[in-house]
Amino acid sequence: MANVELKAVHKRYGDVHVVKGIDLHVADGEFLVLVGPSGCGKSTTLRMIAGLESVTEGTIHMDGRRVDTLPPKDRDIGMVFQSYALYPHMTVRQNLAFGLKLRKTDKSLIADRVHEAARMLGIDALLDRRPKALSGGQRQRVAMGRAIVRRPTAFLFDEPLSNLDAALRVKMRAELAALHRRLGTTMVYVTHDQVEAMTLANRIAVLERGVLQQVGPALELYHRPANRFVAGFIGSPAMNIVDGSLRDGKFTLGGVTLLAPEAWAANRDEGSCGIGIRPHSLTLAEPGEGTVDGVVSVVEPMGWEAMVHVDPPAASGIGPLVVQVTGATSLPAAGETVAVSIDLKHAHLFAASGGETLHSPDPA
Repeated sequence: MANVELKAVHKRYGDVHVVKGIDLHVADGEFLVLVGPSGCGKSTTLRMIAGLESVTEGTIHMDGRRVDTLPPKDRDIGMVFQSYALYPHMTVRQNLAFGLKLRKTDKSLIADRVHEAARMLGIDALLDRRPKALSGGQRQRVAMGRAIVRRPTAFLFDEPLSNLDAALRVKMRAELAALHRRLGTTMVYVTHDQVEAMTLANRIAVLERGVLQQVGPALELYHRPANRFVAGFIGSPAMNIVDGSLRDGKFTLGGVTLLAPEAWAANRDEGSCGIGIRPHSLTLAEPGEGTVDGVVSVVEPMGWEAMVHVDPPAASGIGPLVVQVTGATSLPAAGETVAVSIDLKHAHLFAASGGETLHSPDPA
């Protein structure tokens, strides 16, 4: 196992500043997920750890040893890419063994490691097949096995499940989590899928535009986001965020004024600010009986729950809202007018400038 540490790491491509001063420590045996929207610098950060991209400024250390000046082969890292990158003319057995053969590893040791990895990944019956005879999930297992046989001190995963269908992604997530428990090896995993991040990670690092926004356990980021971006990115369905003004203990959004909860006392005269409230904390009511009326634009029934998208009038200044309804036997229809009730006791409060979190409610 290895700990990985990035110290003030920057990456520039000419005038384009992609990664901006990341400080990050990954502990021995930890499963850390780098997450963020496309173009935020997460894959570039991973590739700098692997040595596939150079570091413009800053340093990268593994177990206290500086590695950013070393070639990839000397970093003792196993990497799994979005593309399986298997050799089509080789069998599964040969694909698994290829890296060890290049290192001139003893043949008996290669055979032992190949069979061990194949059993661990449930592909021992596929060793004599070629990649074209494998499903997407089986190919991804082979790609992971190729890294496992090397027994590196750390694994790097660059969106390895994004080419799989939804059902297979769920299955492979569970298999990856179980694999980490068995191996106990440090893993750094990149994804744009925050659900994937929350279900896999010991800790999550959220990036936006090359800047590290927050690092912590999944539930900490969900319940105590550091800022408006993290609040809106972590959680599915996404948090509803509405801008307004807080003066004299009263929050005004559009033409509606709500009494702020006592917990907001320190910010009772904040002025311009925003609130964020999870879809499950909003409720539907009859027109005129909630905080704001609106027209249902879309209803997404999912069996045990439904997502109801409501568009308040443009004059209200409140953007579209998503209400999560559970256990409902009847749902409003698209085009129907409903009311949405907002309870500020369940709302996060964000500063207008910088978007930092001023208050988060206690978890229900």
